Amino acid sequence: METPAPMSTDLKLKNITNIPKTPTKRLDFVFKNENGDFDFDNPIPFSHAETLNTYDFFVLFARNSGVSLASLHILTVSLAFGNQQSFVVERYGEKAKWERTRSRLEAMFVREKKKSPTLNIFELWVEIPNKDD
Repeated sequence: METPAPMSTDLKLKNITNIPKTPTKRLDFVFKNENGDFDFDNPIPFSHAETLNTYDFFVLFARNSGVSLASLHILTVSLAFGNQQSFVVERYGEKAKWERTRSRLEAMFVREKKKSPTLNIFELWVEIPNKDD
């Protein structure tokens, strides 16, 4: 059996540099914790919420923020990109409204990916709204 000839250094480098390195663009939820700080170190992928109903989204927020589920009735989801639009999510709101909100968030992400080709991480900031808002 014949031993293959070693590859030249130039060929090895050429092959390595020709490998496409396209970073994955992703949409993440960043929850504000019980201390009032956004937890940027532990984002939750948007894909985790694609199949959640409203109640389960509130459970996800409570578990990750440390806020008591019993105290949660309304959350605000704000885009940290684009026009920074905000959406109100009601724990006992209509299923159809939550589904429309998820669809709009995803559509805005898709649009913004095209407008911001160098940005790879897009965040949705989720918090309990101030009583004054």
